[in-house]
Amino acid sequence: MVSTSAIHRVKGRIRYKIEGLYRSQALADYLQQTLSQQTGVEEVKANSLTGNLLIKFDPTYPASEIKTLVENTVASYQSGQNVSSESQPQKTETFSSDGKDWHFLEIDRIVQQFGTSPTEGLSDSAIAHNAQQYGSNTFLEAEARPDLEIILEQFNSLPVALLGVAAGISLVTGGVADALTIAGVVGLNAVIGYVTESQSERIIQSLKSQGKPIALVIRNGREETI
Repeated sequence: MVSTSAIHRVKGRIRYKIEGLYRSQALADYLQQTLSQQTGVEEVKANSLTGNLLIKFDPTYPASEIKTLVENTVASYQSGQNVSSESQPQKTETFSSDGKDWHFLEIDRIVQQFGTSPTEGLSDSAIAHNAQQYGSNTFLEAEARPDLEIILEQFNSLPVALLGVAAGISLVTGGVADALTIAGVVGLNAVIGYVTESQSERIIQSLKSQGKPIALVIRNGREETI
């Protein structure tokens, strides 16, 4: 029998000490994935550093049923690990149901999940359906900023505002030369900033137009380049 002892219990929430969980991240992933899919279970957190399992569940469920569910899940994992030395080691899938961590899945599982075939690929109808559901398979391109916007952005900063205030004070107090000097510094800074950023914009636009990414795919049983 698997050893699972409750170390903290309140209504709808129990923390267990799980035998074999300490330093076993694979078991922790298995518990979280399997238990979170059970009816009545709301949240599962398994910690391989402490060997503890926190499970939140519907308060109307008896705690004894939750304990049995946990013990059966641990026993199922352990029985799956008892393979012979000639067998391949069992892989624990740690992907989540929201579509993340596809690299943990076998190829056949991915093919089945996306409704395609490694030999036939997608059909025209499937492509049209996916395009309608998910949109076109392209990146959104940022539009180039107009020159006026780049120029105005050179004055949209705190140092420039402080220099403008200083120029105004100098002008009011009779320091025309100081005001002109400060204005010249602000103007020179704006020119340098505009030239630098406008050149960067042109470089980015030129890089985007140098070539288009391509991919080799299978469509209707034929290899195509798209």
